[in-house]
Amino acid sequence: MTISITGELETKLIIQIAEGLQAITPQQSYVSALDFQWANTLVTNLTDDANLKIDRYLGDDGIPKFIYSCIHEKYVAGRNRIKITKDIPLISQLPDTTAISLARHIVHSLKMLPLRYRLTMALPAQFSEPILDKVDDRFLFPSNICIARPTALPYTLTVHANDPLIDQSLFTDLFDDDDGETNRDLDSQRYYFSMPMNGFAVRSSSTPLGRAFEDNIRAFYGAGLATKLFSYGYTKSAKALPYIMIHSEPTNELLATEKIEDDLQKNEFRFGTVDFMKRQSPGDSFAFSKLLNTISTIFNDDTDCRKLHTACIWFYRATINRRPLDSLLESTIAIEVMLGDRKVSEGIGLSNLLGNRCAFLLGTSSGARHQIMNNFQTIYKLRSNIVHEGRHSLQKGDRNIVNLALRMCASIIARELVIRAKPTS
Repeated sequence: MTISITGELETKLIIQIAEGLQAITPQQSYVSALDFQWANTLVTNLTDDANLKIDRYLGDDGIPKFIYSCIHEKYVAGRNRIKITKDIPLISQLPDTTAISLARHIVHSLKMLPLRYRLTMALPAQFSEPILDKVDDRFLFPSNICIARPTALPYTLTVHANDPLIDQSLFTDLFDDDDGETNRDLDSQRYYFSMPMNGFAVRSSSTPLGRAFEDNIRAFYGAGLATKLFSYGYTKSAKALPYIMIHSEPTNELLATEKIEDDLQKNEFRFGTVDFMKRQSPGDSFAFSKLLNTISTIFNDDTDCRKLHTACIWFYRATINRRPLDSLLESTIAIEVMLGDRKVSEGIGLSNLLGNRCAFLLGTSSGARHQIMNNFQTIYKLRSNIVHEGRHSLQKGDRNIVNLALRMCASIIARELVIRAKPTS
């Protein structure tokens, strides 16, 4: 899985990075990834396989961010960080190094990608408060994913970093006039979603690692919405905890934070568990555990479960989308991901294939299946008007069709979850 850069390619890359480092003279009393934009040209000489992996682990502007992060980690982070002085060549300000030796260190680090991390974020108070002390403190999912209260997490996550910027983003309210630190402990009244991932974490910057983690959260939320685990929930004590924590594995050092994307923050009220818990008998935690176990199948590493995982992301997007026609398109994408088959559809047409599969998956009688087929054709007729004729505004009856598409998508996801959760004989 490591990135292969050897021989002449490695030597050339080291020289190019060293030359780039020698040319940097900070114009401010700090350096940033913008000072390393020249590094974007370095990938042109690498192999296709190396470029594919670099793009996967580092994303846009990945090499500049990577070089910046290596220098930041080595010389700027921590309590003994150096002070950058403007108008003086950068390499002359870095102690005990030369451009060539630093370039070798950067290339060696690049070749070691991907690195192993554990990413963790707090689930909404609306999720946590109704289940506190009523269900287990920890739920284990496939791929070493867990949902747990802080004391039940697989590792005791450190909450102090060597970088004051990370501490500030996690534990200081930047908009508080007091500028005082908040409690430096994880919130004991919250459940946290935590999972190991491979990639590369850049301090306090958006990365493919963070975006992939957020898609796992979206998939979990989508599955929960489809199975009615979630409903609208409100709490007076709700407090936004808007950062992902990124720890190294296995050393458990707090290395980076990432700001959670707005859609996950602004829609926290949708993920309440209060109605689900009200439907259960007092003291009965089995139904909650059973449903979480069913939902956890989206994290299994097989083709069908990966498709279901993707469909849950699209259903989540469809549910939170305030534009009804966009919501319908996202619902039908989710359905196509689960039930579509391009080769089979070439003979009978995609809408006929999907309609039949929906009918036989959900219908419990011939009459019910016939109604589902009719409903599906109605949904796809509106979809066709949007996609092929450019419909962009609601007409009479459209909102009912959109709601019909959301309900059908949710029913398919819920049914597929049950099927995938059943043990194979």
